[in-house]
Amino acid sequence: MPSDLIMFGYHLYLHPNFEGSYFKGHVKITIIAYNLSHDITLHASENLDISAADITVQTNTELEWYAVISVKPGTARKVFPCLDDSYNKTSFSISVARRKSSDLNIISSSAKVSTTENKDDPDYVWENFEELPQILPSSFGLVITDLQKQDSRTAPDFEDSEPGVINLYGQQNINALLNTVVQQLNFQQQYIGQSIRMTNINIIILPNFMSTRTAWGLILIPEMDAGNKLQVINELLNLWFDHLISPRPNVTSIRSVINSFFLHQQGVVPWEPSYFMYYSCATPELDKTHIPTTENMRKIEWLLRMLNYSLSEDTFSSGFKRFMLDRLYSIYSDEDLWYFLMKEGYLQEILDETFTIEELADIWLGTQRYPIVTVTRNYEDKKAIISQHTFIKQRPHTSSENETLWIIPIMYLSPSNLDTSKMRTSAWMNNEKEVNISGLPGSDDFIIVNPEEIGMFMVNYDPQNWNLLSDYLQSGTSPEIPALTRAKLLHDAWNIGYSGELDMTTALDLTLFLPHEKNSAVWSPFLNLVDHIHRLISGTSVEPKFVKYILKLLSTQSQDEDWVYSNLCAYGYEPYVAKGRESYNKWMNSNEKSLDYDVSVRDLCNALKWGSYEEYEFGLQQLQKYPDNNADLSEKRSFLLSALAACPLHAEKTNSLLKLVFQDEPHRFSRNDVYAVVSQFSNHATGWTTWYDFLSDNWNPISDRYKNDDLVWKEMIKLATQHFITQEGLDKVKALHLAHERDFGSAESEIQAAEIKGMQEVKWSNKNLAAMEAWLDRNLQQ
Repeated sequence: MPSDLIMFGYHLYLHPNFEGSYFKGHVKITIIAYNLSHDITLHASENLDISAADITVQTNTELEWYAVISVKPGTARKVFPCLDDSYNKTSFSISVARRKSSDLNIISSSAKVSTTENKDDPDYVWENFEELPQILPSSFGLVITDLQKQDSRTAPDFEDSEPGVINLYGQQNINALLNTVVQQLNFQQQYIGQSIRMTNINIIILPNFMSTRTAWGLILIPEMDAGNKLQVINELLNLWFDHLISPRPNVTSIRSVINSFFLHQQGVVPWEPSYFMYYSCATPELDKTHIPTTENMRKIEWLLRMLNYSLSEDTFSSGFKRFMLDRLYSIYSDEDLWYFLMKEGYLQEILDETFTIEELADIWLGTQRYPIVTVTRNYEDKKAIISQHTFIKQRPHTSSENETLWIIPIMYLSPSNLDTSKMRTSAWMNNEKEVNISGLPGSDDFIIVNPEEIGMFMVNYDPQNWNLLSDYLQSGTSPEIPALTRAKLLHDAWNIGYSGELDMTTALDLTLFLPHEKNSAVWSPFLNLVDHIHRLISGTSVEPKFVKYILKLLSTQSQDEDWVYSNLCAYGYEPYVAKGRESYNKWMNSNEKSLDYDVSVRDLCNALKWGSYEEYEFGLQQLQKYPDNNADLSEKRSFLLSALAACPLHAEKTNSLLKLVFQDEPHRFSRNDVYAVVSQFSNHATGWTTWYDFLSDNWNPISDRYKNDDLVWKEMIKLATQHFITQEGLDKVKALHLAHERDFGSAESEIQAAEIKGMQEVKWSNKNLAAMEAWLDRNLQQ
């Protein structure tokens, strides 16, 4: 059923005829249609004889009536002939014919100035509206409605400009909405340094309207969104950046994030670093043909934030005001903003004149990678050498990636100043491998470069600075390091430790303050990285001690928090594991044992991971009962299959699944099923080591069946060989290669990559595993 049709009710009349074994009757169906619909399709069995059908349309006189003209860029031609692909703005006048007897309101993008006779049709008059300044055809809007004006406010004053009027139309007066608009408009005018220059801002709350829209002087809001403060502020910002000034189509990337930048500046939405972007861009191989749109947007938003800090808020704001003044009633592009920020930066002597903001932006936005900055301090001279290179988290590392150099602002906090609003840029790295800075604090004080994740780069330090940071965090000394900066320190240390550029014991030292940390924003990126490290070291003697330490840390937090509960379950906290297994066992012991099971993914994995073999075997039995090609149950089957592969921590369970899929019932599992099973083995050493052994023992039948299916075969070899990190594991990879050296086909590159990666993983393990185990032994005893 279309989304604009809502079922309201059935009234069924049945007349059974027992002698003739049939029934007759009729049904009255009531449907609310929010939009005109010429056809409504009902469902009926082919055996049902329908003798007649009719439709009665009743207009709900309580609903308000309206017509809207609001066009998107490039589509104004659908309303009137125009040059709607032009980049040139021009003045705009409008007159609308209204029947003399009509009491409908005609609300346009400007104020009505007069009513004149219509000589062509004496039953109508012309409603004439104030001429608009230079706008695009797509900035024109018009609403004809019987909705009434509920309230009006005078727009906030700005310098010598004539304040406009903010009008609210709708079925009810929403004072809170008008208050929000006045408050936000005042902030925006002060920050932008301009009056909004619209004589009227007409806000119309439309019943049954599908989405918010704006035009010059018009904000159209669906009634269901009228209480959404964030939505209202967004639409107000659209008046500035789509209509007062307008983006050059297809080339203005800042338009996609400028609203969210303002929302952060106003404190309406807190800034949350997109840590996931580091991970997707720190793999040895990148897909350079496709960069996700959301990732591009986050990079642009991050860039604006970095410039706002590095140039200082005052300088950035001044540059933005100059940009708005220059582009008033005109078209803008990224380069326009970069130019005026650069000019203001030069004027305030904050920006190094050896580069431009456009050059800086091109490097950050045109490169998929991110840099890591390393700070090596000379404590006697109060100086430091700061170097940069491309950050590659996962092995194997390649030297060719170290060629990119970024333009990087160097800003730092110290114990004497932990207020980010008072920071100033100490130096710029202008495509330089290395720079020197001086005037640093003494040997007893740490520094934190790039606090609050201001720029898109991680920071490594010399051992002494890391130790000073760890000691300060544990001491609880005031002033406190800001929460986002505490999160960044953990995030950087554990990422860099994973990459091998920092000892993991240093990263572990930085966790010693966590028993006193109650802010989930600090814990969140850390726990994500704990999962990364846990997967890396799984199957080693360090793993059980590592898990025990993480459980010890988590146990210091309020177990009423969902994130605490989830992680305690994931790491095997017995009381929660038992609770999580209850729903699975309820399914297992039920009479029906429905294939449409009511067990959450978390509880399903808990039972298969920590439960008995009997519980796991029940899952296998249920898997075999799913009928082929049943769309209604396919999702449940997929979840169960993935959980059976991903969750077990015992080889006996995984072997049972492999035996079922590849030997007992191979005809029941498609290539997609096989791919899904094998790809889940990266979660834990149980998966990949059991798969390695099974593949080695059954090489011929598996290779005969899948060797010519490049996608599946490569995944099979990759998952069997590319996760070992010890010498013993590397030897197993080499043994498999030697045993079948002429039989890998398209996966030859995968086995070769596994050996190269394995050698680097062994170096990481030799450097870290024994040291981590000793550290954990000491700290678990305390």
